[in-house]
Amino acid sequence: MESAQFLAEKNFPNVPRFAGALELHQRDGVRTCLGILSGFIPDSKDGWSFTFDALRRYFDRVRTLPNSAREDESVLSLVELAERGVSASAAETVGTYFESGRLIGQRIGELHLALSSDPDNKDFAPEPFTPFYQRSLYQSLRNHLAFHFRVLRRELKKLPESVQPLAERVLAVQDSILGRYRKVYQTPMKASRIRSHGNLHLGHVLHTGTDFFIIDFEGEPAWTLSQRRIKRSTLRDIAGMIRSFHHVAEASLRHHVEAGNLREEQFRALQPWARFWVHQVSAEFLGAYLAAIAKSNLLPKNKPCLAALTEAFLLDQSIIEMSRELQRHSEGIRLPLEGILQILATADGHGN
Repeated sequence: MESAQFLAEKNFPNVPRFAGALELHQRDGVRTCLGILSGFIPDSKDGWSFTFDALRRYFDRVRTLPNSAREDESVLSLVELAERGVSASAAETVGTYFESGRLIGQRIGELHLALSSDPDNKDFAPEPFTPFYQRSLYQSLRNHLAFHFRVLRRELKKLPESVQPLAERVLAVQDSILGRYRKVYQTPMKASRIRSHGNLHLGHVLHTGTDFFIIDFEGEPAWTLSQRRIKRSTLRDIAGMIRSFHHVAEASLRHHVEAGNLREEQFRALQPWARFWVHQVSAEFLGAYLAAIAKSNLLPKNKPCLAALTEAFLLDQSIIEMSRELQRHSEGIRLPLEGILQILATADGHGN
């Protein structure tokens, strides 16, 4: 409720209008929000469905293209590609969704600017990165990595045999991931922590036909209420959205197979096109976001620091997804495992 009410006070236009809330006031002074009433966005479609449909048309189109039409920019980090700019030919290959990815990035940037716009409100005032916070963030990432990799080792033999070799490859790069995390505290960073969305993905944006609205500010369901109110780097939201692009591309391609439109070998032939779409759209999304917040202190202006932070949050988000799929012991764990290896492969834009 706090975020929705705050954004209403700031007249932020790209969220449903806040109309009121139902609260429980206890005798000890504790107040708990039981529900909120917000405006209805007519004729809208959630971002996942909208993107899924766009990908169906994309895969139908690229099936007829030669592989030479796909530019190989996968070795570039997202930060490097976002700052360099996606080529006109890549944008043409992606199609009309390219503009949608850009607009989502712009709107999320504007959202974060609005959420950080009141330095006198202690609940929303931005707080700077400090050496102590950077060390704390590193320790949190390190502990999260160690815990979930212990679980992965323990549950390895319960996974489908087809993904066990991939899981073993990921387990073997634990030290490499930790090395990437160390960059988070090795250099002082000029950046801010703010109240952000907390659980941002394509299912939490609405497409109206001409624009995007951002919904559901409840935060990560697994977190306590106090954890959801903690100020964090905005890259936590950005990583969630980028990983959502990965998941919808995989889901759309799999749907072609399940619907009988693709044989398994055709599916494998189209996977590089899926990775191409994700990389290009994610870079345009990130570039638009960075442009929107360029005059703020939300993220480091130093490129290596920005790349290190972005990579750390993308790795951590992939590990969160891996943990969820690990509980199901399903083939679905393949995507976050592959994501971890892909992030490491493009680290710093040097393919190392």
